[in-house]
Amino acid sequence: MGNLFASLRSATGALQVYERAMATIQSNVTNSSTPGYAKQVQTVEANPFDLSAGLVGGVSAGPVISSRNEYAELSVRRQQEYHGAFDQQAADLAQIQPVFDIADGAGIPAALDSFFNSWSALAVKPNDAGARQAVLDSAAAATRSFGETATALISAGNTIDREIPSTVDQLNGLASQLRDLNAGRMQSFRASDDAAADARMHNILEQVAEIADVTALKQDNGSYMLLLGGQTPIVVGDKAYPISADLSGSPAILRNAQGDDITAQVTRGRLSSMLDVRNNTIPTLAAGLDTLAQNFADQVNTILSNGVDLNGAAPVTPLFQYDLAAGAALTLSVTGITGDELAAAGPAAPGGNANALILAGMATAKQASGKTFGDQFAELAAKIGRDLNTAKSNADIHGQLLLQARELRSQLSDVSLNEEAGHLIEFQRSYQAAAKLIGVLNNLTDMLMNLI
Repeated sequence: MGNLFASLRSATGALQVYERAMATIQSNVTNSSTPGYAKQVQTVEANPFDLSAGLVGGVSAGPVISSRNEYAELSVRRQQEYHGAFDQQAADLAQIQPVFDIADGAGIPAALDSFFNSWSALAVKPNDAGARQAVLDSAAAATRSFGETATALISAGNTIDREIPSTVDQLNGLASQLRDLNAGRMQSFRASDDAAADARMHNILEQVAEIADVTALKQDNGSYMLLLGGQTPIVVGDKAYPISADLSGSPAILRNAQGDDITAQVTRGRLSSMLDVRNNTIPTLAAGLDTLAQNFADQVNTILSNGVDLNGAAPVTPLFQYDLAAGAALTLSVTGITGDELAAAGPAAPGGNANALILAGMATAKQASGKTFGDQFAELAAKIGRDLNTAKSNADIHGQLLLQARELRSQLSDVSLNEEAGHLIEFQRSYQAAAKLIGVLNNLTDMLMNLI
């Protein structure tokens, strides 16, 4: 009689185990589309079977095991860091590339060609008032072109200056969410086994990886410590340590919660590319543009200073002026010089065209760098073009690697509806078998009770 009741208890326990297993399957199916969710598996353990010792066997529920693979998660986050960095670099450089347009009839190259052509026309008619005015008009157009290019470059920098604090705020917001999840895990041991919280946590970690390279260290209590660049803590347990962006000077600086400069620690993710374009790419292009504008203005002014004007006098007013401290390209302008004051002639032949010919020849003249003015601008344009193409190519490559990493993670931890359906049928049949056994044992018990 005792063994009969023991068998009944064993079969009843098996029903409870199978119910838990089917509930786990139901949770998997329900969360199959939840971002970051990893398949859960209810393990089933065999109980000892030894009738002489009163052990009737059966099954009991083991721990629910997550199929999450931390190596696969790390691989996804790493590719997310690289893809985020190159994708952001391509987006920022795409804003700058149109500034350095080298298409025929556009931008600085066309303005310079027009300026030198006006001198060529003046060389044909050095005493013509209309030709002299055309030189002044083309000079003004050239200065506007330099100014517009410099302004557009500044505008691109301002756009990135708005992106950086917004991205930093996004990173701090994700860190705060992770802090809250950590707090829940630290307060309750059961929370560390919560598949939904675990899914949210890993989804947050993946979003963080797109912004910056962060090392995620899992602690014994189930919480995660986040280290920016593997060095600066931004989340430790139930505490978050926000970073900030300092754009008050050049270069832009990232600061930790204590105000220390941690810019160099961010080497991947979207934030790293924003900082690189803002701190390196734009200043380099601006410096090259300023150098070009300064050399152009200085050489034209020098040549004119060696000639004589329409009245045969040495010129007292240069053609161009600029403020070096504020930026030669941005501030380049034409002075108040008049057409008669343009020194188109040389001192040896007043009324001639010696200087006009020299200035017209500057269109193809090699400078100290071995390049013409047009070549120097084209070099700047080519650099930004090469950098943009490289960024796009790298973004595509790491985009494919990211897809592969996610596919591997999916194979290891995503919910397969077909697989879950098979497990459900398996546990349903086991449940039905245990239920049928309980029915048989119940009938036997009734028979024994009637006999007694």
